[in-house]
Parts: sequence; C-alpha cells; structure tokens
Amino acid sequence: MTAPNEPTPATTPARRMPPLTWVTTLYYAEGFPYALVNNVAEVLFKDLGASVQAIGLTSAFHLPWNLKFLWAPVLDRHETKRRFILGCEWLVLAITVVLALLGATMPMVVAAVVFVALAFVAATHDVAIDGYYLEALDRDEQSKYVGLRAAAYRGAVLVASGPMLVIAGFAGWHAAWWFAVAVAVAMLFFHRHALPDVEPRGV
Repeated sequence: MTAPNEPTPATTPARRMPPLTWVTTLYYAEGFPYALVNNVAEVLFKDLGASVQAIGLTSAFHLPWNLKFLWAPVLDRHETKRRFILGCEWLVLAITVVLALLGATMPMVVAAVVFVALAFVAATHDVAIDGYYLEALDRDEQSKYVGLRAAAYRGAVLVASGPMLVIAGFAGWHAAWWFAVAVAVAMLFFHRHALPDVEPRGV
C-alpha cells in the first residue's frame, strides 16, 4: 500500500524533471491562447475594419471558458489529460498557422469562426492542464506552485498583449502570427518530451 504523499509507479516519472520547469511552461501555454482570443482578437478585428459594435461582440469569444464544465467530465473518462494537453496544443498550432497565412486579409466572418474554434480548444486545454496539475503533484506541491502558475499565466498574457502586438504594428499581422506559431511549436515540442505520464489511459 502506498502512502498518501508517496509517488506511485505511475507518478514516479514526474520526478525526472523538476515540476518547477513544466508547471511554468504548462501555465504559460494555458495563458497564451487565452490572450490571443481575449486580447489580440479585438485589435485584429479593429485592423480588419470592424465596427465598434462588431468589436464589442468579440467579448463573446470568452464564452467557452464559461461553458467548459459541460465537457470537462469527458477528459476524465477518455484518454489521459496529458494526451488532451498535447492534442489541444497541436490544434492551437494548426489554428495559429492558419492565422499566420491569412494575416489581416481574411474576411471578418472567417476570423470569427477561427477565433471561436481557438476559444473552444483553449478552454479544453485549460481543463486538461488543471486536471493534470492535480494528478501529477501531491497536495504540498500543488500549494507550493500556486504563485508560479499565476505568474506564468500572466506572463503569457503580457507577451501576447505586448510584444506580439508591437510586432503586428511594425511588421504586420503575418509576422505577429508567425511569432505565435513559434511559441506554439516551442510549447508543444517541450511538453511532448517533458510531461510525464501520471495517470492510466481512459476507455
């Protein structure tokens, strides 16, 4: 019988890389697509020539984060949260590539559809990351890294809302979205190799 705070064979690989490392990158990866949807989209729609009313409607892109509890149980019953994290990061990468190719030339309807898709993927990504955090760490470690989680998340929001928009202003939206693609590639590559398997695969 394993003691409550003693690593089980399934969680032992988590100790191979300090949690400090992957907790930071996970919550950075959680905050970045959130900022793309909730901060960057508004600026892009303005550059696309949207009316004030249409720009105001971009606040509806936040809806998936309010509704994610509806499909969160699926992540507990199927596959593993690690697989969901990586799957969502593949989708974030694919969507940012589409945005990089289109730049500021896409019709607003197309942009809206793309951002709605990104919002649902990002919200699902959030659910998987938070669940993974609880699975991979014991209670003491969960408490230890609460501040780091918030800092990493906030840092990602600041990068998307700051340097990325600066790039868009000086070099255009194509360059800005390729910057986002580079971030998505780095996060996906790192997590594929750094995140340990900490739970059995669901049905």
